Amino acid sequence: ELFKDRLDQPDDEITLAPGDPDPDRLPAGHDRLEHGDENEEADADRAPFVAAIRCGRGHVSPSHAAVCRVCGDLLDETVAAESIRQPPLALLELGADRTVPIDRSLVLGRQPDLDAAQAPDRARAVVISDDASVSRTHMRIDVEDWSLTVTDCGSRSGTAIVTRPGEEPRVLEPWMPHELPVGARLFLGGPASVAIRPLNSSLTAPRSRHG
Repeated sequence: ELFKDRLDQPDDEITLAPGDPDPDRLPAGHDRLEHGDENEEADADRAPFVAAIRCGRGHVSPSHAAVCRVCGDLLDETVAAESIRQPPLALLELGADRTVPIDRSLVLGRQPDLDAAQAPDRARAVVISDDASVSRTHMRIDVEDWSLTVTDCGSRSGTAIVTRPGEEPRVLEPWMPHELPVGARLFLGGPASVAIRPLNSSLTAPRSRHG
C-alpha cells in the first residue's frame, strides 16, 4: 500500500531530473562498469583520497573518529592521520549470500543505466531484481568522503527508506539525495528491498598515499 499511488501513476507523470530522459525507457548502458571490471588496479588508482586514522588492527576510520568503525576498538588520539584511497563504507546486501562493497556510486535497478542515473565516473551498475515494481534505473547510492546518500532516479514506483527497526518507511522525493545510514533498508517500489550492512573485520585496509 505504501507505493500504491506511485504504481498507479502514468509514466509521463514521473518526476525526472531537468533535461533527462526517462530512466525506464533507456537501454541499459554498462560501459563504465565493464571498463572497471577489466582494469581493477587502474580503477583503484582513480579513487579519491580521504583523511583516515588506523586502529591497532589496521582498520581505517574517519580522522575525527573516536572508535574504529570496523572492530569498535578505541582509537589512539596520538596516531597521525593519513591520506588513503576511498575505502568501502558499508556493504550493500542484495540477498542472503550476495553483497556488494560500497566504495563508489552504485546504480540499482532491473537494467541500470549509469548515464540515466547521472552517475559519476567509476560508478557501478547493480542488477537487483526482475520484479515489475523495480524500474530499470531505480536509484543511486553515492559515496562522498565518509558519508553515504541515496537518490531515487525518478523511478516509476518510488523508493522508501527505513533507518531503524519499527520506523515507518519514508518515501524519497525523486532526485533529492537523502542521508543513508548503515543499518538502513531501502524498498524499491514494493517487496524488493536491499539493506546497508556494516563492514566486517576481514576486509583489507586500502593503501595510503605513501604506500
